[in-house]
Amino acid sequence: MDDPDKGKWTYKHDALNRLISQTDAKGQITKLQYDKLDRLRKRIDDAHKPPQQQEVTTWLYDKSYKGLLDKVTSAQTTRSHHVALRQKL
Repeated sequence: MDDPDKGKWTYKHDALNRLISQTDAKGQITKLQYDKLDRLRKRIDDAHKPPQQQEVTTWLYDKSYKGLLDKVTSAQTTRSHHVALRQKL
């Protein structure tokens, strides 16, 4: 995509047409990984940098609650979603 405001972005998709990589106009790369059920599992920002400088976010799904989102974790925060779900049940 070539946007006059954001510059040129490139995107890569896998055989299942899931977005697996995007590169912005500055050359910053974001990579995405999915689980067997096509749910987002991991996002790696700054994937063009050494591992210690990358920002990684992971999504975990609760197997006992029909695969609903359980937790999102990044370097800055961890958010649990299962507590609210259990309170509603």
